[in-house]
Amino acid sequence: MGQFFITPQYKIIIFTLFIVSILATELTGPNICSREEKTDHTVWVSYSRPQHIRTVTWCFNVPPRCSTYRTLYVTAYKQEVRQKVNVTKYCCDGYEEKDGICVQSIKCENNGTLTENGTCLCSPGYLGQFCEKKCPIGSYGLNCAKKCHCYHGTCNVATGICECFAGFTGEKCDDECPRNTFGVDCHYTCNCSSQAKCNPEDGSCLCPPGFMGDKFVTLI
Repeated sequence: MGQFFITPQYKIIIFTLFIVSILATELTGPNICSREEKTDHTVWVSYSRPQHIRTVTWCFNVPPRCSTYRTLYVTAYKQEVRQKVNVTKYCCDGYEEKDGICVQSIKCENNGTLTENGTCLCSPGYLGQFCEKKCPIGSYGLNCAKKCHCYHGTCNVATGICECFAGFTGEKCDDECPRNTFGVDCHYTCNCSSQAKCNPEDGSCLCPPGFMGDKFVTLI
């Protein structure tokens, strides 16, 4: 039968492929967790075992032979149970392995952030498993724990500031726009006759009885 010999070059190739395979499966980067796994395994260990050697020499006893002893230490083997600790790396909760790195598998919405335990930490103003829900009406802030009340407007779910509807102003949107102004934040100036009333929401002129026209200029 023919014999098969592994050349040094072939050994180098095998070793290189082995190292590459290890590196390919090794996780790198952030969001990596690890756990220790302990296992028992049996190994053979060497130790020095004492061995007493008896020799007989001439002496003045009767009969003229005496025993002497000396101790030699010989190498022996025994089995021992030892504990081996293996460290296993894996992607933390909320992440999954892709090409050797841990990428986020849970999408936190509305600028929420993923914590180490795999849950979403929501920004102020949002709730839900993935921070997909706005705070209910009348609440705002982190975990929607704070209360707000806007009479003619909506509460900013993050800051609690009242955002007034057109025609209203004030900290709680409880005041109408000042005379001759209208719109969101009372930003616009009315263009009505002095005797007409300006609608604070859309700037339309409300004519008194007996008059008509966009700016109240025509007598009926």
